[in-house]
Amino acid sequence: MQEPCSTEEQLKQGANMGRIFGTTLVLTFVMGLGLSLVWHAEGITELTWKRGLLHGVLIGPFFVATSTGINYLYQGGSFALCAIDAGCQVCFLGLMGAILGAWHWARIGGCG
Repeated sequence: MQEPCSTEEQLKQGANMGRIFGTTLVLTFVMGLGLSLVWHAEGITELTWKRGLLHGVLIGPFFVATSTGINYLYQGGSFALCAIDAGCQVCFLGLMGAILGAWHWARIGGCG
């Protein structure tokens, strides 16, 4: 099994940036779909950017950060790098929730 790229030189030689960014885009849409499905399953119809932000920030630590932590434990990664990666994902989910919440609020006529 091939190890992930760990140095800048390895990244330059072996990484397909188109595949990396394309897959990141697809996975980001899947993450947004997951947030939307949670809201739909809970019957949340009055969604604002604040509520979206709250949900993203709550889902982040309880699901994404814990999963990242488990992966780092098995990979033998440092706590500092795990905290950085998990923190980025929590912020990212909060931002995604706020954007989706604002989009929903504007779409249902909340801004006019």
